[in-house]
Amino acid sequence: MALSKFLDPKNDVAFRRIFGTEKNKDILIHFLNDILGFTGKDEIKEIEFLSTIQDAEIASDKQSIVDVLCRDSSGNRYIIEMVRPESLRSYCLKGEEFIQKETERILKLIEPDVLPSESTHQCELGNQLVPSDADNEPPLDKEDAQS
Repeated sequence: MALSKFLDPKNDVAFRRIFGTEKNKDILIHFLNDILGFTGKDEIKEIEFLSTIQDAEIASDKQSIVDVLCRDSSGNRYIIEMVRPESLRSYCLKGEEFIQKETERILKLIEPDVLPSESTHQCELGNQLVPSDADNEPPLDKEDAQS
């Protein structure tokens, strides 16, 4: 079996190496600007990498480790994670409350063939995956997205 000489960015270690290092900071800046559609005055020009180990804010919460955590020059924080298909079910569980800070953007990158539609890209409404054209399609129950 021949091994590829290139890193697979869908792997957490490779993802962190590509996007989460000072040496490749410009790659992350371009990636964020492209995926978020930032241009002109909104464009991210500089970022600072932060510790990827997140301490629990509440004693009952557990500590988490994210793939890439950075802050831009305006103070906005970006949490970027590569989500493996088998761990998709742990996100947006019924009854869990998710509180996002106003100056925080969370990007969860999922392999495209995991979800039933290419336009499905947001995780909202409790346990439902909401397509980007939500006016035209009903939200998908997480169980439906897994089958």
